[in-house]
Amino acid sequence: MNSIWKSVWELQVPRKIQLFIWRALKDSLPTKLNLTRRHILTDPVYEQCQSTTEDTLHAVWRCPEVQTAWSKEDWLEDIPHLEASEFLDVWGQVSKLSYPDAPALFSTICWALWNRRNKLRVRKPTEKPERIASVAKGYLKEFRACQIIPSSNQKPSSNPQVKWEKPRQGFHKINYDGAIFNDLNEAGIGVVVRDHDGLCIATLSQKIRYPQSVDITEALAARRAVQFARELGLHSVEFEGDSTCITDALNGNDFSQAAFGLILDDAKNLALSLPNHSFHHVKRNGNMVAHALARRAKHCNTHKVWRDSYPPELEPLLRYDISH
Repeated sequence: MNSIWKSVWELQVPRKIQLFIWRALKDSLPTKLNLTRRHILTDPVYEQCQSTTEDTLHAVWRCPEVQTAWSKEDWLEDIPHLEASEFLDVWGQVSKLSYPDAPALFSTICWALWNRRNKLRVRKPTEKPERIASVAKGYLKEFRACQIIPSSNQKPSSNPQVKWEKPRQGFHKINYDGAIFNDLNEAGIGVVVRDHDGLCIATLSQKIRYPQSVDITEALAARRAVQFARELGLHSVEFEGDSTCITDALNGNDFSQAAFGLILDDAKNLALSLPNHSFHHVKRNGNMVAHALARRAKHCNTHKVWRDSYPPELEPLLRYDISH
């Protein structure tokens, strides 16, 4: 089992997916069969198909409905659905495939299928089976995009490396950013709140209709950052974004005649309720977490807020910010 453990923890996937796969391989997921064995449930039959006992293998691989999710994954065509006796058997076969990144992709799709199963059990809306693989691939791609952080062993350039800096003692720093999804005619807003120790206390990803301008998107992100500060009950805040024109307009005394003028005027009025606040500009390398959250909004229905938490795929970026 040690070699399997090593292979799981070498996967380039979010930690929660590593933990999920490890539990699946140990047969410790709360399937109906396992819950029946522990005398928590009395019926081990899977509700979705009503055909057989729900164990891990059935829940994410063998169920006819689940097979719909796998049907277009040609890289798995050499693995028969019916021959394996347990999930560990399938994992062993996937690990031997020559297809690039097969174990990571397989793990992410299994995790997405398990999440779908959990939502169905409590009658929450979820993706159709045939969409699951596509959603999982997008999630994995987004996670890996967040891992592309500046290398610590790069040769120093003539300009010092821009980095995120902690706020002053007693202050919170709120970074914000916007992202454009041209293929969807939508945009994303990302906001991250950290204290003077650099600890993340809240994050936000929000999808909006594309407002036809990058600058307007950045202005909406700035206003959402101020609103978020008020929602969290903060008092002393340093706001930071990577758009020079937005920061200059926020610090200007005159009303901006630009298309985003009304938005920023609203943001400044909202900020008046914060006893101590200021607006600052930072280059993109100092705004990586907010940028990742804005990009993440592409996969949100509308918006998502994490209080005293953050999406696990942001951990490398957050750790990088406070360690350099």
